[in-house]
Amino acid sequence: MIIIGIFAIALPVEILAIIHNQKIVEEEAQSNLEYSVESSGAKLNMIFNSMDNLINMMQAIAYSKFSGEEYRNNYEQYLESKQECSEIMENTLENTDYLSGLYITFNPEIYKNRQEIWYMYDENGGIEFIDSSPEEITPVWLPDDSDYEPDYYYDAVSDGDFWSGMDFDNTLGIYMLTHTRPAYDVNGELIGIVGADIYMDDIAELVESMQVDKNGSVALFSSEMELYASTTDDKKPNAYFEQLAQMITKDKRKEGAFIYEGNKGVDYAAAYMTLDNGWIFASSQPVNGVVTEASDIRDALIVAIILTITLIMGFVFMMVRRYHREIATRAEQNEIIVINQARQAKLGEMIGNISHQCKQPLNSMSIDIQNMTDDFNYNELNSENFNYYTNKMKETIRGMSETIGDFAEFLKPDKKKTEFSLRNSIEKALAMLNESLRINKIDIVNDIDDTFMIKGYFNEFIQCIFNIIENARDAVIAGDSRKKYIKIWAERCCRGEKSIIKINIFNIGEQISEETGSKIFEAYFSTKGETRGTGLGLYLTKQIIEDHFNGEIYFLNTEKGVTFIIELPEEDDGKMGRD
Repeated sequence: MIIIGIFAIALPVEILAIIHNQKIVEEEAQSNLEYSVESSGAKLNMIFNSMDNLINMMQAIAYSKFSGEEYRNNYEQYLESKQECSEIMENTLENTDYLSGLYITFNPEIYKNRQEIWYMYDENGGIEFIDSSPEEITPVWLPDDSDYEPDYYYDAVSDGDFWSGMDFDNTLGIYMLTHTRPAYDVNGELIGIVGADIYMDDIAELVESMQVDKNGSVALFSSEMELYASTTDDKKPNAYFEQLAQMITKDKRKEGAFIYEGNKGVDYAAAYMTLDNGWIFASSQPVNGVVTEASDIRDALIVAIILTITLIMGFVFMMVRRYHREIATRAEQNEIIVINQARQAKLGEMIGNISHQCKQPLNSMSIDIQNMTDDFNYNELNSENFNYYTNKMKETIRGMSETIGDFAEFLKPDKKKTEFSLRNSIEKALAMLNESLRINKIDIVNDIDDTFMIKGYFNEFIQCIFNIIENARDAVIAGDSRKKYIKIWAERCCRGEKSIIKINIFNIGEQISEETGSKIFEAYFSTKGETRGTGLGLYLTKQIIEDHFNGEIYFLNTEKGVTFIIELPEEDDGKMGRD
């Protein structure tokens, strides 16, 4: 048992340590991912910022070289400015990394015949001028039809800035990363838009080179979380990154790391950052790939704990089967001992009560005998006086006999259950305490009628009532109320489908504190001190009410005192205690 206990303690501790280490590894993985994302994101920011700077330069060139008024009044000067601008754009494109195209698209409302300056890298790596004016090359180019308006032009004009990661170029037949802005002349008239392009294939290759782990993946999203590029080989990349996109959308920060549940219930570590153009760059990798070894050790320890617990349960079950009868017998013997202790303790108290109950009748008889003697000495004892004295003493003796009989009957053990009157049982208990209540000037109000009947052990129930009233008497004596009384009444209530008898015993003494109330039904707990109380009265009462009467006992503090409440089933349903 000691060895098994050591294992039972050591293994959970080891698992907690593994889980703690696993958490540290996960945090380190997130930190590494976050650092990798920041590094890769800085490279993407550099490229996009380079595009942004070129667009600013192109805006300045357009502002200085062109004007709508010059185009309308001096077309030759416009062509000369267009040639100068073309040379600048061609040289700029040649000396810029990653960029695949530069262009100025002139406002078709001013510059007729599809005026545009457009340079692109061709398939051989050379720079080529693209003429978009022939109808056969670009069937649709800034049309007047309202059902189709190219975003790269009209959105840039309306919003002041435009980024597109999936812009399909009809002329070249490929997807482009496009960044455009409107350009105005010195008079504030719209010249058109200036723009720069990067092949999306180049962006995809760049994103792929930023993959941190072979089991992980990276992704580039738009500001609306539309997937632009990724390294996953999944046939449905949008579905693959759906949970990641949702987590980033819920997160209000611009960057960070977290754990999320991906496809097929697999946990992923992820990190992301918002780029300068509003796009999102993210990286993720399976958590199991980071903490596989720790997870295997943890699983092995969990199996060991389950086996250890199984051994302990089997051992305990074997011990219970072997020693259950002996333990049960000892428990029954202990209960008998406690009951006998309580009865013996009560016996001493009852002898005192018998003494009080008999003292007054004996005094009365002594006076009657003295009176008879005086009458005889003075020749006044006639037959009438003699019969009066003898009848009175006989009545007194009969009362004393009934009192002693009640005490003797109470001390007899019950052999079987009987049906008895609740009022009668309470009157029996009160009779044994009558002299004590009278001496302490405590009034008793017994409002229970004869309709309440109980089935159970008669003397045991009297003992319960005797214990409660005795405690009530002591509480009233200790209290400071001028009017001392104990009130007893009963009522019928329902608990679910069962009818119960609710017996209330109220005393006008002090309320029971929370600390005392939590222990008041425990064995050997007493507030009366060692010389006046055994601490078994209410404990035994609770045991009898619950085990032999299938009932319940509790107390309630009221505004004027304390009420002890006993709830008993009104009818025996076959479960009312043991015979």
